[in-house]
Amino acid sequence: MMAVACLLIETMESFRLGINDTNKVKGCCLFTNFFRRESSRFPGFSYPEMDFYKHIRCGILHQAEITGGYRIVRDAKVELLANRAINANMFVKALTTCLDGYLSELKEKAFEDDIWVKAEKKILFICNNCSVCE
Repeated sequence: MMAVACLLIETMESFRLGINDTNKVKGCCLFTNFFRRESSRFPGFSYPEMDFYKHIRCGILHQAEITGGYRIVRDAKVELLANRAINANMFVKALTTCLDGYLSELKEKAFEDDIWVKAEKKILFICNNCSVCE
């Protein structure tokens, strides 16, 4: 659940920036930007000491585990982030709201606006990455 959430954050940020490869931009910067912009939905995640990218994203995707003393829970009684516990259900719900917000922004804007120019650029990168090599 959290691995897919991390992939979605990275994907949304690459669309917002119009970048092909997140390795060329420090991955941690993508998460920092995301949590700063969405701070009202993710309180406590933008603080440097949290380092979501290192302990959650990289921990899950590279080691299949959370590091830094964090835990992932799905208990309805636990807040989104409390005592190094991240409520995955609440996290995904907040992330869904962010995705819906991004899609709404796209619907409201003209194709010439920056948000569409960058999204189109990312879509073209995806198409080119899918091309069959000869």
